Amino acid sequence: MLRVSKRHLFLFYALSIMGSVAMMAATALALGGGVPAVWWGYLLVAFDIAVPVLLASRTAKALLSRSAVGRVKLYDEGCDPSSFIDRSAEVEQRARPPFDGWTAWYMSRLGLAYCDLGDLRKARSILSEILGSANGEGREGERAEIALVSYDLAAKLMGGDAASSLLDSASLHYERAPGEHGSELKYIGFQRKLRRLSEEGDVAELSRLLRTVWKNDGETMRTRVEAAFRESETLRFSGRESLEALRFAAENGGSLLAARKARARLEEMAGRGRP
Repeated sequence: MLRVSKRHLFLFYALSIMGSVAMMAATALALGGGVPAVWWGYLLVAFDIAVPVLLASRTAKALLSRSAVGRVKLYDEGCDPSSFIDRSAEVEQRARPPFDGWTAWYMSRLGLAYCDLGDLRKARSILSEILGSANGEGREGERAEIALVSYDLAAKLMGGDAASSLLDSASLHYERAPGEHGSELKYIGFQRKLRRLSEEGDVAELSRLLRTVWKNDGETMRTRVEAAFRESETLRFSGRESLEALRFAAENGGSLLAARKARARLEEMAGRGRP
C-alpha cells in the first residue's frame, strides 16, 4: 500500500484536532455553554470528534492523490522519466506490497520510467511486486484492476505473448458488467488488436491503428510518442519509412527512450543524405 507521508499525517491530525475543537465549541454554545453529562451529551461529543476525523482523512487522501497524479504527469505529459523518478523517491520508499489498484498503477508508471532510463533490473523488481500483489489479492475487482494497469510494463519487459494473460484475467471480470467497464474493455480490445495485427504481419492496418493513437490529442503525450515511433519502425522493417511519425516522436518525446531512438534515426538518415 502507498503510505501517507509525515507532512500529510501532520495535516491530518491538525485538521482533526481543529475540527473537533470547533465542533465541540459550537455544540456547547448551542446548548447554553456546556454539554450535559447524559448519554445524548456523550453521543454529541463522539459525533463532534468523529466527523472532523473522517473529513480530515478524506482531505489528506485527496491531497496525496492529487500530488501523486501531478508527479505522474511529469512522465505521461512532460516525457521526463528522470524528474518523475526523482520526485517519486519518497513514494517509492514508502510503497510496500501488496499494492492496491491505485498504487499498482503508480508503481507501474515508475517501472516504465525506469525502462526508459535503461534500468531494467529496477523495472523488473517493480513488476514482480505488482504481479505478486495481483496473485495475492482476494477481491476479484481489485485483482483485475492490478492486472490491467500492469499490462504496459509487463508487455515491455516480458513481451506481448507473456503479458497477454493479464488482459485475459482482467477481461474475465470486466465482461461480467460491460456497461460499467466500457473504458477498460475498450483498452483490452485495442491491445489485443495490436497484438493480432503484429502477429499477422498486417503492416498497413497496424500502421493505420498506431497513427490514430499518436494523432489523437486525447491521449497522453508519452503514449502518442511511443505509438509514433512504433509506427515508424513498423513501416521501416517493411521497407518503407514514416518521416512524419519519426519527427513527431523526436520533437515531442523529451527524454523518453522512443524519442531518443527517433532522434538517432533521423541523424542517421541525415548522415546518409536523406531528408
